[in-house]
Amino acid sequence: MPGSSLMAEFGRLMAPNKKELENNFFDLVANRNPILKQTLPDAHDWIDGGLVGQPPNFFARVWNTYLPWKVNGEVSPEKQFLMDIEYDARPTLKTNGRGVEYSNEERSEVTSMMGKMGLFKREIQRIMQTEEGKEFRKEFKKARDMGLAPNVEKFKNIHLYLDAALRSSMRYAESQVSTRDGIRNKVYQNQTVENFLQVGDLDGAKKFLDDMKQTMSY
Repeated sequence: MPGSSLMAEFGRLMAPNKKELENNFFDLVANRNPILKQTLPDAHDWIDGGLVGQPPNFFARVWNTYLPWKVNGEVSPEKQFLMDIEYDARPTLKTNGRGVEYSNEERSEVTSMMGKMGLFKREIQRIMQTEEGKEFRKEFKKARDMGLAPNVEKFKNIHLYLDAALRSSMRYAESQVSTRDGIRNKVYQNQTVENFLQVGDLDGAKKFLDDMKQTMSY
């Protein structure tokens, strides 16, 4: 649309923090509109709970919008550690690990709660102090230099430890959010259908889903 780039730029200036988005037309358009962008749920840092991409003041927003180099707050030791070991939790944060994909609003609330409680942050700190955590980068580089082609996601099991800590933190945070009952119902529904399908009872799975839809409609 004519002027869409200007609208997107104005939106970044007025609301610079990131939003939780689904990969659909409405969310992508809303994110580029300074008015509709306000209707999208905020993206929260799942380590400290702060808004993602939120500069501390208006002048920092102007700086980040109009100048080619960006400014932001100091990167914490925990965040620096995750960057150093190339840990990316974005795919994990899309679902609760039990077959339920979070909505934008649910993901915003869960990640905000995770940051406020600080459970994952404390686990990162613990892993950072282990021998594996301290030596990860040096040992990983050594393995590469030896031509061993190490897999960063499996090397010394650091990513696996972080995945387990992240899931544990997410589940506890999930138990505290406003939509927890709805999420529990989805988990129960998915698990029950899976149990029917494991024994090949297609009719039982279909009847269960129909009964659930009828119950939820009341």
